[in-house]
Amino acid sequence: IQVAENPGKAYNPLFIYGLPGLGKTHLMHAIAHEMQRVDPASTITYITAQAFTEQFVNALQTGKIDQFRRSQRKAEIWLVDDIQFISSKDRTGEEVFHTFNVLQEIGRQIVICADRPPRELYGIEERLKSRFESGLVVDIAVPDTETKSAILLMKAQHEKAINSAIFPGL
Repeated sequence: IQVAENPGKAYNPLFIYGLPGLGKTHLMHAIAHEMQRVDPASTITYITAQAFTEQFVNALQTGKIDQFRRSQRKAEIWLVDDIQFISSKDRTGEEVFHTFNVLQEIGRQIVICADRPPRELYGIEERLKSRFESGLVVDIAVPDTETKSAILLMKAQHEKAINSAIFPGL
């Protein structure tokens, strides 16, 4: 919530990592939705690293690199998912580095997700890994049995409340 309510100030950049299927992308979407709720006029850019790479390459090939850069750098919150995809893609990594710097310099919020922590992003330049580590780095881990049970209990209570509202008397 702090990221959405104080973009560019609290936890910037926010780097979220964890194994596939643990909700990193859902968390990014929740941040975007909360930011939109807090400030409906905000400019939010969510992009996967693969889409970033494809759009970047297309912009280079079609001579529209300035247009591509403007589209990425206008964001008030820039969310990049699966950043590990740019590993060993030097030109894409360079573009991510410069976009990151521009956005951070003007106080925009940056949220990055990956399947591993920044230090383990092999094939990505040290200076970019250093940028990723300069804010809050969060590990989304597999919940223990107690946490899983608590989540299921909360979901069951929520479902019961919804069903009671829709079907009174059940």
